[in-house]
This record gives sequence, structure tokens and C-alpha cells, in this order.
Amino acid sequence: MCEGKALGKDSLDDGDYKWAAVQAYYSMFYAGKALVLAEEYREKSHYCLMIALQELYVKRGRMDQEMVNNLELCLHLRHDADYGSIYDKESAWTAIGYAKTFLTTVKKLISSV
Repeated sequence: MCEGKALGKDSLDDGDYKWAAVQAYYSMFYAGKALVLAEEYREKSHYCLMIALQELYVKRGRMDQEMVNNLELCLHLRHDADYGSIYDKESAWTAIGYAKTFLTTVKKLISSV
């Protein structure tokens, strides 16, 4: 799968803003999950993932707080899109931009494990 598809860029280009936001968030979620698994832990929910990243990476100086904040924002964007039918091009672009930065960070961290 190409990176554009994983981040939701193709969906954004097709005008499917809801799906673009959902794809962007889940690319972040599963990348974050890989980081937690690399530390031999497992999260039990979306919010537990953020707590695990905070404890295992932010507090240890391996990840900026901004990354976890952006993950949480994208969770809310995804939730609004899925359950509230609230989404637009701007929120999809925001999610994709944050996902791209998050995945770049995760790739660097995974390669150093």
C-alpha cells in the first residue's frame, strides 16, 4: 500500500473527507500501537494508547508532547466524522498533515529500537 492511501490522501483527492479523516487517524493509531508493542506493552483502548505513548515516549524524552496531542485531536476528528457526520476538507487536511508528521516520527523511533 502506498503511503498516500494509508494516510487518506487518495480519499481526500476524491472528495471523501470523512473517509480521509478516518484513514489518517487509524494510520496514527496503528503506528502508535506498534511503538507500544515495541516496548512489550499492549494498549486496551484508544485513550490507553495515548497514556502509553505519554509514559513510554514523551516522559522519556523520545517523543514530543505535540505528537500525542495531535493523535488526540485526530481521534476527535475521526469520532466526529464517524458518529456525528461532522467533517470537511479542512479537518481532513489537518488529520492527514498530523498523520504524516506522526508516521515520520514513529518510523524514526522504530528504526532505533
